[in-house]
Amino acid sequence: MSRHSQPEWPLPNSRIFDPSQYFLGPPERIKTLEQPSDIKHHILSYDVGNGVTHLAFNNLKAKKRADRTLRVDRETVVVAVDGIAREEEDGEERAGYGVYFGKDSDINLGAAVSEEHPQTKEAALLLGAVEALQSSLEHFSPVPEFIRKRDGQVEMKKVVIVTDSPYLVKCMADWVWVWQSNGYQNSKGEWVSNHLEIAGLANVCLDIERNGIEVRFWLVEKGGVGDARRLAEKVLDDGKERNG
Repeated sequence: MSRHSQPEWPLPNSRIFDPSQYFLGPPERIKTLEQPSDIKHHILSYDVGNGVTHLAFNNLKAKKRADRTLRVDRETVVVAVDGIAREEEDGEERAGYGVYFGKDSDINLGAAVSEEHPQTKEAALLLGAVEALQSSLEHFSPVPEFIRKRDGQVEMKKVVIVTDSPYLVKCMADWVWVWQSNGYQNSKGEWVSNHLEIAGLANVCLDIERNGIEVRFWLVEKGGVGDARRLAEKVLDDGKERNG
């Protein structure tokens, strides 16, 4: 689809990532994608040079793992996001998020949720997703064709947010369409929880989609974003040490 024909408002659930399109082979083997370890070994491909994870088309019929990767989709950026919240010794809740592009990537990030936002896991997830999308756009946004040819760069056409949070996926792939039409209020005329954070992420998604880049959310099993979670935990641990 060209940029000029990109829909103004994506259809509900169209932002859900379907990993089966990257697999060739028996349908029952695709069930292995529900296991975090299999996700990493089958269709994720880390590029050390640019510090980003891509997707790889995989042939499950091949007996040897080394023969399974058919082609790396370098037009897709994959980034894991997680958020945490916990009660500190002073009795206050603190929240943080982690954004993980790949092992030792210079653009991995752990950040504490600022005081103007709710100190909750849900708010942290939403803010982390915003950071993941904005960072992807900043570092891997479309570049002029002559630069791509000269430097071997590839134009980013899709960003996949990996999360183990059904809340984040439902927010951006389903519920947001109703909330937007209702001004982010529920049937009682009350604000939806985290409405400011949800609206902020929704606007970032739309801005990116208007530039012809797809945004997808990939829901994986609990624990499938451990690297992102460790980044979030570290930033809260570091903050605790500074305040201790």
